[in-house]
Amino acid sequence: MLAQHEYDNSSSQKSCYSSDTNATVSVVRRYLTTTTTNVISSASRVQNSIPNIKVQSCTKDFLENHFRDAYPMFKNPRGQCLIINVYNINGAIRRWSDLDVKLLSDLFRQLYFNVIVYSDFNGDDLGAENFMKILKQFSQSKDHANAQCCIVCLMSHGEEGSLTVQDGKKIYHDHVFDLFSNANCPNLAGKPKLFFIQCCRDDPGVGPVDDVGCHVQIPSNPLYDDLVFDDDDECDSMQRHHLPTMTDMLIAFPSQKGFTAFRKPHVGSWYMNALVDILARHAKDTDLCSMLNMVNGCVSREVTNKGKKQTAEYKSSFTKKAFYFFPGLTGNPIAPIDYSIHSRNDVKRNEMPTNQVDDHQHDSSSINYETIKTFFIENLLDKWKFLARELDVNENDIEMISRENVSLKEKFSQILDIVANNRENNLRQILIDMFKSLKQCRRMSHYYQLREILAPFYSDLQ
Repeated sequence: MLAQHEYDNSSSQKSCYSSDTNATVSVVRRYLTTTTTNVISSASRVQNSIPNIKVQSCTKDFLENHFRDAYPMFKNPRGQCLIINVYNINGAIRRWSDLDVKLLSDLFRQLYFNVIVYSDFNGDDLGAENFMKILKQFSQSKDHANAQCCIVCLMSHGEEGSLTVQDGKKIYHDHVFDLFSNANCPNLAGKPKLFFIQCCRDDPGVGPVDDVGCHVQIPSNPLYDDLVFDDDDECDSMQRHHLPTMTDMLIAFPSQKGFTAFRKPHVGSWYMNALVDILARHAKDTDLCSMLNMVNGCVSREVTNKGKKQTAEYKSSFTKKAFYFFPGLTGNPIAPIDYSIHSRNDVKRNEMPTNQVDDHQHDSSSINYETIKTFFIENLLDKWKFLARELDVNENDIEMISRENVSLKEKFSQILDIVANNRENNLRQILIDMFKSLKQCRRMSHYYQLREILAPFYSDLQ
């Protein structure tokens, strides 16, 4: 929040810094009674100055060399990302925090996550009861069953162990993390769960502590010059695993225990800006923990106009060697066909497998049914029975195939062959019905991905 000593001159806002501590809410409320109009107009003026985020893409070679040691991250979407920003706490405004929301949303969308945003800045109720309701509903979302990762970003005032919500009540961090434990959230068991929390961590018994830093001469290292912060394969059968209750979590904080976290006027928080900048530039070839070390380097080099410093930290219970986002690439890396969004033109049409399915309006070398089958099998295996029924496969056939002692992939392949036979191998009709089935099972990300694959050949299909 806005500490009193940071506002010696309320008319000079360009050099002012804000922190996310609870201790100064009353000071801010007094400040806002005279400057609310100016703050709002200032915020509206800087909306156009938010930097455009462009995540650099991973290469196929990097994916092939690293995916075996890392968490699987190849689906589109990778998973769900929840962003909750508390902007107004009983009249105390967390100015410029809405800019963090925009940056984080852009970043994680480009990293292939479905982004869900709640903010009282947009009129959402973020009182304690509804805040926890949002988190509980998100943790129990059925979408996590087919996801490979989950991200939660929480931003508000706070102190060590808790954050403060819209009605001034506390939400304890451990209560949030417990919602996503392997016991309470089995759909995410064994999958990475990332928590980025923007709030101060001062000791509630002592109050906020500012890090004034110290002056030590350290030899320069040109290797780190680019880190300076710039203002301007899935199993065919289900298996039971005995897991500890809390695993595969990474929890990141903007400051160390006992210290405040700062925001910069018209920019947003130091931490979230550094996080977005580093992930956008380095996720292409760097694991998450290494990137968070780089984020810490950015944050630690910032300083307020009063000489205050900040150091970020994180803790990890990851059980894999590394976590990579593999941006720009989708499709199972061990599958025979690469569905890379940025490299799809590399797939030569005459190298696609042949198939008996006919299309009366397009040359059969342009696209074939085996390609479509592979897409469905690799991305929608968990929905094979639902899709079979949506595609009018006889219930007796579904039951008979489900009892066969073969893999799920083979079962789904048999279902898709029946789908083609029932439509006399007319590829256009098959695709029309498949698009409808994807809508019915609410797999819109795969619906749009399939449209993109087929666009050069069937631009009229939806």
